Amino acid sequence: MKNVKTRNWMKLGISALALAAVTPTFAQGIINKVNDRGTNASSRWCTDALRTLDLARRDADVAYYRGDLMTAKGHLMNGLERSQAGNNFRNAGPLTARAIARGIVLAREIDAATQAELNGARTTVYFLFRYYDFVAIVADRLDYPFYIPFTNCRGCRLAEEAIFEHRFLDYTKEQVQLVMDSLTESTGDLRRGAVFPIGAPEAFLHALELSSTYASQDLRESLWASRYACQIDSLNQLASRLASGAYLDEVDAVNSAYLMARDILEEIQPGKGCGRR
Repeated sequence: MKNVKTRNWMKLGISALALAAVTPTFAQGIINKVNDRGTNASSRWCTDALRTLDLARRDADVAYYRGDLMTAKGHLMNGLERSQAGNNFRNAGPLTARAIARGIVLAREIDAATQAELNGARTTVYFLFRYYDFVAIVADRLDYPFYIPFTNCRGCRLAEEAIFEHRFLDYTKEQVQLVMDSLTESTGDLRRGAVFPIGAPEAFLHALELSSTYASQDLRESLWASRYACQIDSLNQLASRLASGAYLDEVDAVNSAYLMARDILEEIQPGKGCGRR
């Protein structure tokens, strides 16, 4: 088990460095691209939030390159907190606001669960690097092209609803997949229980419980709630099992929860909702 973790962290170090090199340019590109997309409150807030995250990411990059993981973690966590300044939307506004609020909760849970771990700071930093990318993509693929124009026209019919549904489902799944990808490693045949947590198992289990709850909430409040009723129910069941601790041990919990989440995500796609006829 120790050897698996060591090899994994060597790979994660490379991945995080690669992300650090690419993401600031990507985030700044989104900011530049959307400067002329409207000046309503949602648009202004999203743009300001992305700028705040971009600056925090740049500061974290510098600390990460120096090998100062604690400082990098501080920059990334504080960046999420600062980006919420002026956020009066939370669950009633752009999805970027919702993603940032959830990211703060997830980061705190992961950080608390890994405090006693040798690589605890690295686990949190790697997750946050990935999460910053997720927030930027939510703004670029959902809020700027769909949510903000829709609110600007004061409730007019949403254009290109099929594209929006596809992207919304991707967003719903990605918040769960991100937890699975950044907090576990799998080797061999997954059906044989070869899923290992990166860091403390509690970090993965708590984060998966939260992200499953968030995904269920998003689908339940969406335009297609009845269409994906089965997947909503499955996500709720997963979150309930994780909350109740209904597993034999940590190995069983990590593997069973991972496989259940993977199977649910495979069913969340256009054309596979149980309510579709």
